[in-house]
Amino acid sequence: MPYEDVRSAIDLAFREHTTTALKELEFDHVAVNSGRYLDLIVMAAPADASAPKVAFITVLDSTEGTQAKKRLAAVQREQAELVQQLSAANKRLADVNKELQDSNEELQAANEELMLTQEELQATNEEFEATNEELQATNEELETNNEELQATNEELQTTNDELTARTMALHLLTKENTAEHFHLSELLERFPYYVMVVNAEDLVIQAINPGYALLLGKREIIGLPVTEFFSGKDLHKLTDALREVAQHGKPVTTPAMSVRASEYGGQVDDRFVHSVVPIYDSGGNKPERLFIYTEKA
Repeated sequence: MPYEDVRSAIDLAFREHTTTALKELEFDHVAVNSGRYLDLIVMAAPADASAPKVAFITVLDSTEGTQAKKRLAAVQREQAELVQQLSAANKRLADVNKELQDSNEELQAANEELMLTQEELQATNEEFEATNEELQATNEELETNNEELQATNEELQTTNDELTARTMALHLLTKENTAEHFHLSELLERFPYYVMVVNAEDLVIQAINPGYALLLGKREIIGLPVTEFFSGKDLHKLTDALREVAQHGKPVTTPAMSVRASEYGGQVDDRFVHSVVPIYDSGGNKPERLFIYTEKA
């Protein structure tokens, strides 16, 4: 673990009484041999002037999320390299195709010249008939070569079409992925109340709308489980509802319950209704994320 960063965060917490979040800190592979990543939140505990200074350090295991980011980045690099390789191969095939077409035209011109020469020799001297037959045989060989080159040209064109189709498919997948992220961000921005998106598997918060951002101020909750963000005596009922939607894929609207964000400044007895809608993966097989809309009862 990087000592300097952790030490600086602790000193800053004591000196300025601020909260510092350190993201994706990697363990020393030699010492720990685990390849794990941690998120640290360092904050100074309030205390009297005479009391010793104490700091709270919250440690969260972010190994799965960090490794997923690294795997996604590696896949994107591989896709980019594949597109570059396909483009280069396409260009090389186009160059070869042009060269073959030029050769074909040259052979065709040579064939026509030979036919003219044959007619002239036959009209001038019958003695050269044997030579004319040899030239005719040569002409047939050139025609055979021409047919073979034409067949090779067609095969190369087919390969070129396949590579073009694959490139277009990769471009379409990239475009669909970008459109999905844009649509989700736009949807979150439009809701005036409290909306968040969590991972369906571990209920970790992935995104929030401006309503939550205004309520939270500078606090960063992306990457936290909902159990560390919400509080209240009915918290277990909310988590049960989320797991039910993640398992069965059917939307659920909870009754009014005593569950609210930790930063909520309203009355203690205020109750909230939570509407949970599943967001399926690209294949439409199972819920990948959960859309949670919260409003006061």
